[in-house]
Amino acid sequence: MTAKRLRLAPLLALLVAAIVRAALWAEVARMSVDGDTAIIGLMARHPWSSTTMWGQPYGSPVEAWLAAPFVAVLGPSPAALRVLYALLSLVLVVLAYRLAEMARAGAGLPAALLVACPPAYALLLSAVPPPLYPTTLVLLGLLLGSTAEAVLGLDVGLSPSRGRAILIGVLAGLALWTHLMSLATLAMVAVALAVAARRVTGGTRRLAWSVASFALASAPWWMGALHDRSALAVLGVAHEGQPMLAHAAAVARRIQEPVSGLFGAWCPLSADEGERVVRLPATVAAVMAALWVAAAVSGLRATHRTVAALLAGTIVLTLAAYPFPLRSDEHTLRFLTPALLPLAVLAGVGAVGLAGPARAPLLVVPLCVLQLWTGFGLWRSWRRAGPAAIVPDCAPVLDALVRHGVARAYASYHTAYCLAYTSGESVIASPPWNERFFGHPLPYLDTVRSDPRAAWVLFPGVDFELPAPRTFEGKLAGIGGRATRLDAGPARVYVDFIPPFGPAVESGVLAGPAGDGDLRTRVVEPGTGASTFVLDRPVAAAGLTLLAGPTDPGLPPAMDLEVSSDGSSFERIGRRRPSRQTVDLAWMNGHPQFLTDGLAFAVPLDGRTVVAVRITPADPQPWAIAEMLLHAVTSSREPWTTSSDASRLYRELISLRHR
Repeated sequence: MTAKRLRLAPLLALLVAAIVRAALWAEVARMSVDGDTAIIGLMARHPWSSTTMWGQPYGSPVEAWLAAPFVAVLGPSPAALRVLYALLSLVLVVLAYRLAEMARAGAGLPAALLVACPPAYALLLSAVPPPLYPTTLVLLGLLLGSTAEAVLGLDVGLSPSRGRAILIGVLAGLALWTHLMSLATLAMVAVALAVAARRVTGGTRRLAWSVASFALASAPWWMGALHDRSALAVLGVAHEGQPMLAHAAAVARRIQEPVSGLFGAWCPLSADEGERVVRLPATVAAVMAALWVAAAVSGLRATHRTVAALLAGTIVLTLAAYPFPLRSDEHTLRFLTPALLPLAVLAGVGAVGLAGPARAPLLVVPLCVLQLWTGFGLWRSWRRAGPAAIVPDCAPVLDALVRHGVARAYASYHTAYCLAYTSGESVIASPPWNERFFGHPLPYLDTVRSDPRAAWVLFPGVDFELPAPRTFEGKLAGIGGRATRLDAGPARVYVDFIPPFGPAVESGVLAGPAGDGDLRTRVVEPGTGASTFVLDRPVAAAGLTLLAGPTDPGLPPAMDLEVSSDGSSFERIGRRRPSRQTVDLAWMNGHPQFLTDGLAFAVPLDGRTVVAVRITPADPQPWAIAEMLLHAVTSSREPWTTSSDASRLYRELISLRHR
């Protein structure tokens, strides 16, 4: 192949890739963003705010760093993120060309064409991918290329330069930090380098730079894992109470399904769903799989031995590891995607071995056409379904909130982060608890629950764990409150809550730290029995609020709350149980909340006279209370504002607790 053709070949492959993807890119231009993608956009606006993906114990901000320039130029729009993912998919075409040329001269163009016209799932990744995967695939492609170059040098007695050794370690560390699906590729890279380095004097010593830079680049992940075991959640292989290999065995029995998806026989309409899929006819799918296998096996024989082992080992380890994670099933194609680039490279090399460099691109054209058959089906299904059926649109909800002058809201995962990103954070929404990793911090929850005018958004069919609208309305009425309901397309928006008690509180009714209005003073109890707080004078109360202090311990995680009107007999008015944290609504700061931590607890009263309050913890562990607020009956319908006494204390508690 002439020098001019070598220069034009990758450009030709890029042009083909852009043409192939253009129709899908046109469709996604009409789509909103899902919660995962919106988080990447929000992190791009705050690039140094976290070492994981917001709301999750793992992942890295690397993809957000890549997105930051696009978000800065194009603003908080879906297009800013779509452009990034489109470019990352084109980078894979170039990486396939470079790696294949290293494996065998002339194999670059056929390999690049196979990535330019890839299986339909790879096309989906170029348009509406699950975040972190596009960046991880590019990092792994760069790592395989750098490793191949290093082992080729070691095979002829040349140790890699210090810079290349460091680069390999950095790429491996960033890939591990970004997504643990990179482990199979990293393991094969380590084996290939270790074996090749033994053939050269000083080779192993030079690779120590790779190990050191790997440890440094991946430090945010492994240091986090040392403190929070949930960072290893993706590696879990067995449900509690099940045999260790039960899940892996079940997935392995059906592994032909995801493998056929990897080859392009079928593709979901959105990442990893199992209900809506596009499939090739069985005969066509079998022919396409056979072509892939034949080309790859031919490539193994025609590739440099060490590079062939690196590529084949990556594919085999990726397939071998697939059944083990609990998140794997017959639809989770994303976990197999690290095998796509090595497969394309081996197939490109195999085409050269069978037809020679000049005719090799023609040999892969039938395989490209078969793959585009599924890709065309994916595009046609998107057209038929409409953009909102692929990615739910939060625009009607945003319009309803803005028209009503509401800037804070509770919503489930996808809706919440879509609202925050597409509004440029002028509207902040948050799940009421972490629906994916219960108890793990959420970036916006404190901001939402600090606003007395916070709304609720329920989106049936999209919400993860939030109650259905009818259930929510029943819970609302059950605790004595009302709200205005707005219809925003398929979503329901609840605003202008009327709580059963107002923000004004009776002052001077309880002596001691729990009644002095200072959150920094508190009563700490051992938790071995009931604690009774006797008021200085009887009070007619519309509600009762308990606030914890700024440090642990908080309120009892399980307790019974009782009041007495005569000082001798007590009646239970409320109870708190950990199993009910995401079931029972409570009024707090003027709107309903699910109280999933020990910061506060509140119950409405009926205006009865209270002379004593008794708290009985269900579990023997220390607890503390900083303030006990009795809400005045005269303020029951008074609107809550940020200047109200109860609201001010609650917001101060949140601020102190999370400094």
